[in-house]
Amino acid sequence: MSESALKTRTVFLDTQAYDDNKLHFAGPSLKKIRELGAGRFLKILTTEVVDREVRSHVRRALSSAVTSHERLKGHLAILQALPSGAPSVLASELELAQLLPLGLKVWEDFLSRGRVEMVSVEQVGARQLLDLYFEQLPPFSEKKKSEFPDAISLLALEQWQKADGGELYLIGDDPDIKAWCESHPRMHHVPHLKDFVDLYNRAEQQLSGLAVTLFEREEDWIVSVIRDAFLECTFSYAGDWEADVENVAITSTLIDGISVIEVDETHFVLTLDMEIKFSADISGASYDGPEMPQHYHMRPQTTEHYDVSFEATYDLPTEQIRDLRDIRFDDETQITIPDAYG
Repeated sequence: MSESALKTRTVFLDTQAYDDNKLHFAGPSLKKIRELGAGRFLKILTTEVVDREVRSHVRRALSSAVTSHERLKGHLAILQALPSGAPSVLASELELAQLLPLGLKVWEDFLSRGRVEMVSVEQVGARQLLDLYFEQLPPFSEKKKSEFPDAISLLALEQWQKADGGELYLIGDDPDIKAWCESHPRMHHVPHLKDFVDLYNRAEQQLSGLAVTLFEREEDWIVSVIRDAFLECTFSYAGDWEADVENVAITSTLIDGISVIEVDETHFVLTLDMEIKFSADISGASYDGPEMPQHYHMRPQTTEHYDVSFEATYDLPTEQIRDLRDIRFDDETQITIPDAYG
């Protein structure tokens, strides 16, 4: 099963990856990556080089749009003679000064909402760049000798990796970036963003299946832990919030459904649709009449359905659950016993 796992959940998108998706940040691939970053399922990296290049490409795309709009108006000028007047497209004006802040905001929103981490390039040394350039080492090559922006980004990522100790995916359809990854075993090249999204989804699907399999294998133990956690909750009685609730005992449990909420190579979060039958001693004082308060005691049998969520950590190579934590019932650790008598 371990071969289906992602090598890492840290990704760097080269400028070409954004260009391949036509800077369409609402498109399926970039939107998916942003959402995964927002949910901390992925760590997305960028550099000042990529940031400036994308901003430049946004400006170029919008400038081209303004030019195309003016050409369209010229081609449609004949329609100005219509008795009903010129169509709105001929009357509208597009100005780059108005569009550019909007386009840059889209990029900045992607960085912010995707929790994109900016990798510093300040420590990249000129000697490193010159060595790569004159020795024609990736990302420089005999055909592409002016890849200084790429080289700055890659050297910055190399330093980030040394400090972080982790691996990362480099996404972009550039043979020189591929060659760089071939000489850096802890960096993994993926040519297109859609390829990485497909890889991610396949890995998630298999990991989700593994999470369910591990639950089914350890169901008796997990349910026993859930039962213990239920008994440790704080209980109150809806019919009398000051009543004492004691001696809670579970009669039976039944699982009606399993949902995988979150999963990666080290942990998963499941939510179980669980029926729990239990009883409890409920006692208190009744103040319904003018007489002295009457003490009451009852032990109702209660059947309730809960969304029982928990997190499990596990070892992927051995496929063994290590521990359970954060067990909640309808996202709470407080249980309200309904008023059996209305």
